[in-house]
Amino acid sequence: MNRREHLRQRVRVLVLGLTLVAAAGCAKPAADNLLFISFDTTRADRLSVYGYPRVTSPNIDALAKRGALFARAYSHVPSTLPAHSTMFTGLLPPQHGVRCNGKFRLAAARETLAEILARAGFDTAAVVGAFPIAARFGIAQGFQTYDDDFASSAVTAKRRKGRMDDPGFWIGHEFVDFERGADEVTDRALAWLEGRKGRWFLFAHYFDPHWPYEPAEGWGAMYDSPYDAEIAYADAHLGRLLDKVAAMPGRTVVVFTADHGEGLGDHG
Repeated sequence: MNRREHLRQRVRVLVLGLTLVAAAGCAKPAADNLLFISFDTTRADRLSVYGYPRVTSPNIDALAKRGALFARAYSHVPSTLPAHSTMFTGLLPPQHGVRCNGKFRLAAARETLAEILARAGFDTAAVVGAFPIAARFGIAQGFQTYDDDFASSAVTAKRRKGRMDDPGFWIGHEFVDFERGADEVTDRALAWLEGRKGRWFLFAHYFDPHWPYEPAEGWGAMYDSPYDAEIAYADAHLGRLLDKVAAMPGRTVVVFTADHGEGLGDHG
């Protein structure tokens, strides 16, 4: 890839953030704030807005109806840390250097969207749902607040008392305190937004659709597939966050995406 192609690629991914911060020379900014939502391991064809017959995603559907819906989108890598590294730097994995979860760290030399917005005067925060994008892996650069406290989550407490009494391991790391549910992610995000003044960028990461499929109490019985139930549960709590943002002053760009999909046995 030559230098010109490389720059074009970065521009395509970072254009939203740059649009937000380009207000210095304009009478009116394109938007005041940015809410970036990532549902981990979420297939497009399991969202009702993409034609799935079961209603799994009413809040995502409503967001799509009042915004722009992309009919086709591609993940550069089906792995949480490198995929998010690509989304936040505009670089492909061979360029930013993060090839898989757990064994790599995003280098400080890589410029992220959060760094761009922080320099432009935005308050920046992230609330993440699981260990693959914990701050220790470099993805937190540019965020003034990076909430990756999985140790105190209800999911962790359940696993410590249940089937994971002994610490398990995930690519060399203990993962008893591995993740937290959509309810906790939304609660933490709402707490950060409360009383927020000035321009802000919030990244909210929901891990619920990721394996193991263990729907919250009462949700599993509502769906034939526990995977669908996890998406629906996360969507319900996302609705609380979207309602809060809609009621806040200023104009907020909301971006919803997934870092990658899920096979569900499609290819054996």
